[in-house]
Amino acid sequence: MRHQTQKQDCQQCELSMGQSNDYWLPAEWEAHAVCWMAWPTRTEIWALGFDSALRAFAELVNTIAQFERVMLIVNPGQLHQAKRYCTHLNIEFVQEVIDDAWVRDTMPLFVVNDRGHQRAINWQFNAWGEKFLPYENDRKLGANLGRQFTWDSQHIDMILEGGSIHVDGRGTLMTTEACLLHPNRNAVLSQQEIEQHLSLWLGVERFIWLPEGLYGDVDTDGHIDNVACFVDPHTIVTLRETNKDNPNYYAYEANRRALEQAKSCAGIAYHVVEIDQPNPVIAKGQALPLSYINYYVANGGVIIPAFNDPLHDGAAKECIADLYPGREVVQVDALPLVAGGGGIHCLTMQQGVSRVMPQDATITLLDKQPRVDADKGGEPEHLKRVGTR
Repeated sequence: MRHQTQKQDCQQCELSMGQSNDYWLPAEWEAHAVCWMAWPTRTEIWALGFDSALRAFAELVNTIAQFERVMLIVNPGQLHQAKRYCTHLNIEFVQEVIDDAWVRDTMPLFVVNDRGHQRAINWQFNAWGEKFLPYENDRKLGANLGRQFTWDSQHIDMILEGGSIHVDGRGTLMTTEACLLHPNRNAVLSQQEIEQHLSLWLGVERFIWLPEGLYGDVDTDGHIDNVACFVDPHTIVTLRETNKDNPNYYAYEANRRALEQAKSCAGIAYHVVEIDQPNPVIAKGQALPLSYINYYVANGGVIIPAFNDPLHDGAAKECIADLYPGREVVQVDALPLVAGGGGIHCLTMQQGVSRVMPQDATITLLDKQPRVDADKGGEPEHLKRVGTR
């Protein structure tokens, strides 16, 4: 009955909007107003220990805050703890009851239109197929924040996590069959129906379906943000494994074949760049989902993971620096975070600016955005004009 209601409600939303929805989801390299994060609460999931996870998370928060304002969601009872760890002056603490830290999947997706208006799209959330309980507070997070910050919000009765999709901001969306077609998400919706909803609410026209996710990514069933992402309107970066005995070898080969056939909305093939997979790490008998693709693009910077693998860590940093000229690439220890089930991208959600800005001009602007001085605090002047409420 739940699935039947879901399908009817989605159809009613689509009919009510008709073809008048002119919003689209910007690319992640476009200008940000803020970065949203959430202080870890679920103590039992961190295979390398909760304390090490908090230290690694705080390093990530403080690093991003050097480039853009961080809105850190904190359970009221943990506010003192979070403030002790997260000390940069460019961090704002937002008290809200939450269940977990993975805001990429629990926050809204912020779409914009050509009149400069922003809307928060709230999808349904079921903790990646009911894997972690409770999750009711995370399911309501977008709605609760929307009331607190008076966002223009739209609620969609379809399950979707932000980490399961990636867009180029020009009408193309990339995802994996392993996750988005998994029966524990939207069992009654066909691939075509899923595409219709994504087209309607995110303003996309073309889809790139990669068959496989990352081996070890058991929590999300294979999110795209562990295997491939758009770098710019013409480039996709993905992972490579040369060892045929590695479980990822054949998965990456299948994904590579799909990427070779992919074209943008302009009908142009993408330039595909491959980064070598880091050496495997086992924690509590489980292979960790290590991926250099799971990074965050900030205003003027890129924050990427390190996995105590000097050879591959260094090569990944060099490659990503080449892909993002003009941005500072900062590498942080991500092993304690990935041991909890996700990476840097999973723990962050950008909220873009709500004013009109030509997309091609945005790329140029971002390369010149000032880094925030940790001693002086504050934020770049152009962010002050945008606001967050």
